Amino acid sequence: MSKFLKGSVSAVILSGLLLGNALAAEVKSIAILTPEEGTDYGWNQQGIDAAKAAAKAAGVEIVTAQGLGYGDVRPTLRELAADGASLLIAHASGYNTAAPEIAKETKVPVAIVDTPTGLEAGLVADYTLSGHEG
Repeated sequence: MSKFLKGSVSAVILSGLLLGNALAAEVKSIAILTPEEGTDYGWNQQGIDAAKAAAKAAGVEIVTAQGLGYGDVRPTLRELAADGASLLIAHASGYNTAAPEIAKETKVPVAIVDTPTGLEAGLVADYTLSGHEG
């Protein structure tokens, strides 16, 4: 439980930073996309819980798109952008190609995982989290 709590606290801090710097735009809602359900006691739950906490702290709406698997998430990203999400958090390394493509297409900023070389000012942010002690 201690490992999960530490990871979740780190994720909340990170999500707060992402929201705080949401690319200098007014954020009204954020969306997080995960490959598995947010009840896995792991990476997916950590991300969803952190996004919910950050959204609550910032007073913005949160939309969760969970259990998406690792197939093509472009349609889901487009739908969330069309529905008004101000920031899309692509919480899986398997989304690191699709999310920046859709960000360029829709002009909705995205946050991707573990890809610091993929940064694009005002459009693509990167974050790295670790849910283990050490």
